[in-house]
Amino acid sequence: MDRVRNLVRRSNGPRTSRETNVSVLRDPVASDSDQATLVESRRSDEQRSHNDEGPGRQRRNSETSTIGDYRVSGFVNRCPLFQGLRHIVFASTVMGKGFYAFPSIESFQQFRKNKRRLDELHDEQALGFPLFHAIPVNVFRTIIKRSLPMMKIHRYVLVDTSIPGEAEKYQENETCTLMAQLGTLSVYKLEFCQVFQRIHTNTSFVEYKFTFRIDNQPENNLFSMKMVNHIHRRDTDSRINDLNLRWLGTSGLASPFGSGTFQLAVLDDGIASFLDELPGGSHEQPRRPAQQSRSPWQMPVWATYSDGKSTFIPKKRTLRIADFKIKELTECCQGLQDVPWDTLVLTCMCMVLHDLEARKDRRSMNISAGGELALAGAFM
Repeated sequence: MDRVRNLVRRSNGPRTSRETNVSVLRDPVASDSDQATLVESRRSDEQRSHNDEGPGRQRRNSETSTIGDYRVSGFVNRCPLFQGLRHIVFASTVMGKGFYAFPSIESFQQFRKNKRRLDELHDEQALGFPLFHAIPVNVFRTIIKRSLPMMKIHRYVLVDTSIPGEAEKYQENETCTLMAQLGTLSVYKLEFCQVFQRIHTNTSFVEYKFTFRIDNQPENNLFSMKMVNHIHRRDTDSRINDLNLRWLGTSGLASPFGSGTFQLAVLDDGIASFLDELPGGSHEQPRRPAQQSRSPWQMPVWATYSDGKSTFIPKKRTLRIADFKIKELTECCQGLQDVPWDTLVLTCMCMVLHDLEARKDRRSMNISAGGELALAGAFM
């Protein structure tokens, strides 16, 4: 834990000359960039407001991330105040395994320009390198052997080896591979996340456990998060710190039809979460009467997903399969530098949801095609 705190508070390295992205996700997650947490910034803001403003103003704005108009109306929503928007592109290659998530459209275009090569580093932002590479595991294997993950996600990390201690965090082994170098900059491919699925037969809830790897050190290096949906209901719930989030528009596990669009909303305080329905959950009742609650579709949106711009004809042996737009606390760069931890975590969750919905889309298309062929044969 001390190592994690030191990593979060450090301020050395070449990136201190410009503002770096801050993350909503707090300890025990350590970042590979100079990031402050939302909690730390909130404490400093609260201290300044305590010194500069009257007690009535302090009571109204005790939560610096609360949207004031909603609080006056009786809704308390602690959605962070975002400034930047990152446009992540999901793409695949012809005859390739799995699919990629690129940190920007520019990075995806550079990947095409580089002829899909990932062994050369041309700039300090590592344009042309994906942020993630997701590899789904065979569904039948995971059913037979529940200890197997349903998906493995590899992360491409840009490391400045001139910073003391950075090179030691990414020693090459079976989980970490050196991909490219440019001076003191190196790009490593790290086994970043494993996703496990568990169906609770008594309640029909489906639990997804994400086990993340901070870097490649042998100790104090793992943390986990959960995402929950229901077999027969729409929407999927997750949580960042104490913020309850809901992926609105995702389909239930038993639904034969996939969803091509969904969005991530920050729920109001007091709204029940699927996470509390799991064994060991809090099972807390909403603190606000039901008649005063509002629809989750009226709540602040953190991110959106759409496959409306997906391509079916390969261009330079690549296919654009979906777009994921996620807000960040500061302006974001186009490459691998300074990607906040909440963006990393939520993008992994979105990749799992994309795979689940895309499987249903393909299945429904196959059923439709089979029905059309059978109908055509009947008239011949």
